[in-house]
Amino acid sequence: MPSFASLPAVALSGLEASRQTLAAAAHNIANAHTPGFRRLEVERASAPAGGVTVTLSQQREEGNDLVADVVTTIEARVEFEAGIAVLKAHDRTVGALLDAVA
Repeated sequence: MPSFASLPAVALSGLEASRQTLAAAAHNIANAHTPGFRRLEVERASAPAGGVTVTLSQQREEGNDLVADVVTTIEARVEFEAGIAVLKAHDRTVGALLDAVA
């Protein structure tokens, strides 16, 4: 389990995973009508020290799934908001601890 001190790194890895997911969805949407197009897929996994790792791969079959890609963009936005909330809460907590010690 990550320590309090590692929370920013865990949150940042989540933000990076969301960024990569959003980029893949944007790529899929932009190329949906390109002949022979194969969608990018995103696979996430827990990192051993905490956080998230992302692997991108291309689907074997041609075709698009615009509904899934639009939903992915919405999910990525919510994930960004959650990651920012974690960073802000960590910052407030550290500030309160420093104020208590001072």
